[in-house]
Amino acid sequence: MIPVGVIAAITVVVSTWADEPVLTLRGREMPPPGAIIAVSSDGVAVRDGGAVPVVVPWDKVLVVRGEHAAVAEAYMPMAERAWRARARLERGDIPGAEPLFEELFESMHDNRGPTGERIAFGLLRCRIERNSQSLAVVPWVSYLRAREGTGVSAVRDDALVGGVLDGETGLVADLPPIWVPGPAVRVLATGGALTARVPYSTRAEAYAALYLHAARAASGVESALPAVTSREPGVEFVARIVTATTATDGAARDAARSALAPSLDPSAPSWQQAWARLALGRSLLMESDDGARRLGVVELLIVPASFERELPYLAGIALADAAVALESLGDPGGAARLRAELLTRFAGHPACEWDAIRRHGEATRDQAAADSLPPSTETARR
Repeated sequence: MIPVGVIAAITVVVSTWADEPVLTLRGREMPPPGAIIAVSSDGVAVRDGGAVPVVVPWDKVLVVRGEHAAVAEAYMPMAERAWRARARLERGDIPGAEPLFEELFESMHDNRGPTGERIAFGLLRCRIERNSQSLAVVPWVSYLRAREGTGVSAVRDDALVGGVLDGETGLVADLPPIWVPGPAVRVLATGGALTARVPYSTRAEAYAALYLHAARAASGVESALPAVTSREPGVEFVARIVTATTATDGAARDAARSALAPSLDPSAPSWQQAWARLALGRSLLMESDDGARRLGVVELLIVPASFERELPYLAGIALADAAVALESLGDPGGAARLRAELLTRFAGHPACEWDAIRRHGEATRDQAAADSLPPSTETARR
């Protein structure tokens, strides 16, 4: 016979287990109601009766108990890393967060579930924060693919996402399809990390095709303008910008510039106005007529004048383009002033590493250093 005391102890333990939640989230966050029905790399799927399952991403999961605990155990190391990456990002530790997100992204970037979505978004934020736009495109496209590919409800921090991506179009204000030539952009254009699946039947695939073409055009790599037929506002907007800035046919560029006119309206979001101004300026610089090209410089300079505080990345591109254009238009003095403004006020901007900017900047610094040297002995004798 089992002693009464042992029976009582067993009863207490069983009762305690019964009272413990099957799913415990980090930060004392309440889990969605219902029972766990599945555990996978997507996250922990919970369903309440006949409702649509809700998938909790792994970076939110602290403990899984019950019949799914053994399967969940295999994912807990990844859950721990994802949580640490997110925590570092939220406190502004970009150098600490990015390597963790990179490691996770390498193993999960094809994951279309909520966990892959959040990892891609975290890496996107890290790279945008440090002005590494060419490296931000792949996680951004992966994030959009994950949003499109889940087919289930998911626990999301939509307020956080809304501070980075435009809710209607999925575009990122600091990530326009406009590039300055350089090694990083060439890697994007030719490295194979950015791909687009034909036909471009989803928004993510259409964006991928257009951004890839723009990077190839900036790198001098032969590429045909993608045949994107989507009528989504964001895709149409990006297609107009890419056509205006890359098309070899003058009539196509002119039509794209005309189609961008509504985006210049003051009622349009400021980032759309800035993108459209930048695209118009770049497009006009492609014309053979000097008057059109000077008008292009004017359009470019509106960007730093109106949007520098809100969109410094775009302002830096505009200054670089305008400086190179003025040099080719026979205004070296104006070009030098714009280069100096770029190198002084936008230090660290990718445009500062553009050969056309860096070469002249180094020459200017060398000349300034030579002017500051004391006269040689021979010169002094004279």
